[in-house]
Amino acid sequence: MKHFSKRHRTTAVVLAAVSLALAGGVLPAAAADGSPAKVQEYGSSGQGPVTPLSSADRLTASSIAPTITRSTVIARADSWVGIGLDYDWNGSYQGYRTDCSGYVSMAWNLDRSLTTDTFAGYGVTETISKSELKPGDALLDDDSGAGGHVVLFEKWADEAQSEYWGYEFTPSGVHHRRIPYPYFSGSGPYVPVRNTSVVDDAPSVPSGTVWDRSRSASGTWQSHAVQIDDNGDINAVSAAALPDGTLHVQTLVNGDVWDRTRRADGSWTSATKIDDNGDIDAISAAALPDGTLHVQTLVNGDVWDRTRSASGAWSSATKIDDNGGIKAISSAGLSDGTLHVQTLVNGDVWDRTRSASGAWSSATKIDDNGGITGVSAAG
Repeated sequence: MKHFSKRHRTTAVVLAAVSLALAGGVLPAAAADGSPAKVQEYGSSGQGPVTPLSSADRLTASSIAPTITRSTVIARADSWVGIGLDYDWNGSYQGYRTDCSGYVSMAWNLDRSLTTDTFAGYGVTETISKSELKPGDALLDDDSGAGGHVVLFEKWADEAQSEYWGYEFTPSGVHHRRIPYPYFSGSGPYVPVRNTSVVDDAPSVPSGTVWDRSRSASGTWQSHAVQIDDNGDINAVSAAALPDGTLHVQTLVNGDVWDRTRRADGSWTSATKIDDNGDIDAISAAALPDGTLHVQTLVNGDVWDRTRSASGAWSSATKIDDNGGIKAISSAGLSDGTLHVQTLVNGDVWDRTRSASGAWSSATKIDDNGGITGVSAAG
């Protein structure tokens, strides 16, 4: 039993442009001055009862809490973002209740939609510390009804661990956003919990070695590829050609970036480590007419840019995008000296430009498909 008093739950609000049917089909009352009703932006306005999945929906949920990897939890949570689901504790989607706890039950692939006050009672969750939080864990206010709420934890949004990226279903929709730890002020208390059936993902399998195949100016492809890097632990590659006839190939090995050069005469140099960050997830590269080479790296959802001057000196890295939710990057240099870097966020593509003078613009969304999984670019 709890021995603390519940603080009054206050919520930030946004104006509703149209009437919104809330749980049970009840419409929100208009304000006294006749202005549009307000829609709750944070937390929960209520939950339905524990709801078992139908026999058809239980095909992938063979027990109350089947074993599931952290990446799968996040992927399942992401699948409800941006598809227009309304918060309705009497409603369902894909067999799960469309409220906060139904949403997390779906992400965890439970065989029923539990509630904030039954996750522990059914043996699904255990309390953990803040320092133990990993992707797929949650922040839980285990009160019942409208007093409870649950947020799925993805990752920390800052080094101080004062904010995190979380997934939650509130009366204003399904959100993937930065949230102050443990949750927005005026509600709670929230505690970190773990679904004991969630397991760490297996270490990523190295991609292997790098081979190069040339296409002549006449359009003929070299009959055989030539191995240019036999490291065996390479996870990703990028490349860019400079105006002096050299080709630079970057490789990602255990979170670090190496650069290898093909001279104009066709001979290859040995690789040189140009970034020892250790947490890099993806790389891209682009060359500019002034002979500079730009290499972009993706670290914890943010993009950094590192420059090699025409004389061969590497600069330190500069953060050019702190979105925190970026999944992939690409880049291309144009003949006017501008550099374009594309980022993939929630299935949409954004473009950011570096002018010939070196100034970076803000990002512009260039494709809002919502289902995009990779990007590439050419100038």
